[in-house]
Amino acid sequence: MLLVLTVCTIRQLAQAITLGDAVKQLHPDATFRIGLADKAESLATLPLPYSVLPVDQALDAQLLVSLSERYTPTEFAAAAKPGLIRAMIGQEPTCQQVIYLDPNTFLYQPLTPVLTELEKGQMVLTPHLSSPPADGLFPDEKYLQNVGLYSGDFLALRCSDETERMLLWWQDRVQTRAQIDFCESLCLDQIWLMHLPALFSGVRVVKDRSWHRAIWNWHEWSQQSNTLPVWVNFKGLYNQDEGLFVYQTRLKLAKRPDCQTLLTDYRKLVAKRQQTAFNKTPAFGQRPELPVVRGWRRHTSQLLRSITRFVDTVVVKA
Repeated sequence: MLLVLTVCTIRQLAQAITLGDAVKQLHPDATFRIGLADKAESLATLPLPYSVLPVDQALDAQLLVSLSERYTPTEFAAAAKPGLIRAMIGQEPTCQQVIYLDPNTFLYQPLTPVLTELEKGQMVLTPHLSSPPADGLFPDEKYLQNVGLYSGDFLALRCSDETERMLLWWQDRVQTRAQIDFCESLCLDQIWLMHLPALFSGVRVVKDRSWHRAIWNWHEWSQQSNTLPVWVNFKGLYNQDEGLFVYQTRLKLAKRPDCQTLLTDYRKLVAKRQQTAFNKTPAFGQRPELPVVRGWRRHTSQLLRSITRFVDTVVVKA
């Protein structure tokens, strides 16, 4: 049995449900489940078409308090993700293959090539980029060393002892190290996926460009291509302040009508699933989100940091 999962905040529920609609259409025999990084009481009286597992029904209450105090809502969702994945798998004892997709994702083709690849191993990863950029734009390879080489928005798993071992390890690491802190080489749950090929058996890295498009790899697709990928991840496109590539300079929507068309259609689908009750402050994640600063504010901030670096390093004669 195929189990397709996502993990989201309550504000992302409309997107998660939209993803479920696509899964239901392309894989009617699959089971789709949503892991919610929020309390069960937030779902009271909400009509939802798919099974939702709130995090307070999956993880220890004392742990949730600790994680909430430590993290922002975004970081909390990342820290809860491996545990929610394990809990949802545990509730489906007949599942053999598991595919995790970010709630910003929408399917355009069946997941058949992913399932075929999973038959050859235990886990499947996809890199953010499949070719080195040579345009001097952002993000580059150095930035990906900070956020992770492989996209944490997709992960395919075969139900096995090795997969359970990996999920336990991943869950342990993110409990105290899922914050966004580039100086400490930490970035949510995603940064840890870089270790999978070295630490676990049966890990396959697939660089097939036909699998997915996203803000970080859209330039690898020709505008003349009439073939839709298996999925598109709209993170950073649906909401430009969301994700790890908010300052990217490579994808210009005005120059990519193919992207604009898909994004417009996707917005309409999500709007149909939106409910006023989804616009709640997340119950977990007490630290404030880092602000996204653009325009003259970002330029001023960069200038002030350069002045600080100068003051810290300038040689002062006694």
